[in-house]
Amino acid sequence: FGEPGFVRIPPRGQRQYQFEEVIEDYEPAEGDALLEETLIEVLPRVAREARKLGLQAPFVVLSGLSDRSHLARFVNGTESEGPVFLLDPEPASGFMGHRLQSFVEDSLYHELGHAYLRTRGVPDYADSEPEEEVVEKFALSRDRGVLDRYVEGTT
Repeated sequence: FGEPGFVRIPPRGQRQYQFEEVIEDYEPAEGDALLEETLIEVLPRVAREARKLGLQAPFVVLSGLSDRSHLARFVNGTESEGPVFLLDPEPASGFMGHRLQSFVEDSLYHELGHAYLRTRGVPDYADSEPEEEVVEKFALSRDRGVLDRYVEGTT
């Protein structure tokens, strides 16, 4: 039967070409029902925040990431048409209930921070430590000002 397909969770009404342009570079992964249910619950909040930041709702794809310390990764270059976030189900497998929801939501907000910085002209420095700290602060505080102050300091 071949490789398992990607589990895609697109925003309502969003076309799939953005996903299809980048997906050949990534490995598919299968999630479990709990993770998928959590994503369906969390994504509307993440989509609302994306719109506040001037972005379209993100397209979330379950994918095996080589770096198991991160649950999610933003695909650079996808920020203008609706950012693509890769989500690795493996790191989330140890969480249940509210902890799983918080872990997934915080991870997606973290990636949303990266997408926002790209739209504001901050170049990708491939895991720049200062940027990682800023987007993590944003993810935990939901304070857009953290991102805007970083943009002002880098442009």
